[in-house]
Amino acid sequence: MEKYKQGVFGKCPRVICESQHLLPMGQHDVPGCSNVKLYCAKCEDIYNPKSSRHNSIDGAYFGTSFHNILFQVSDRCCTSFPETHTDHELRYIQH
Repeated sequence: MEKYKQGVFGKCPRVICESQHLLPMGQHDVPGCSNVKLYCAKCEDIYNPKSSRHNSIDGAYFGTSFHNILFQVSDRCCTSFPETHTDHELRYIQH
């Protein structure tokens, strides 16, 4: 949890995510299938790590459900999108 709070694994490159810290995750639970990827909890997208140090870690070490379990255990780090002016305008036009 401390590494997540410190942003050790990086921050989401999307502007709308407001530098949300990324979490490591695997796309497979079987060792040797793929390297670790980085998950953003706001946009729910997956990124390749920029650091060669992170890129050499097997994704199975974290597995496919690490980020989900971490957020279930620690409610304090859950994130949500703030309502933006554009979202409000779209809802107004649709009604």
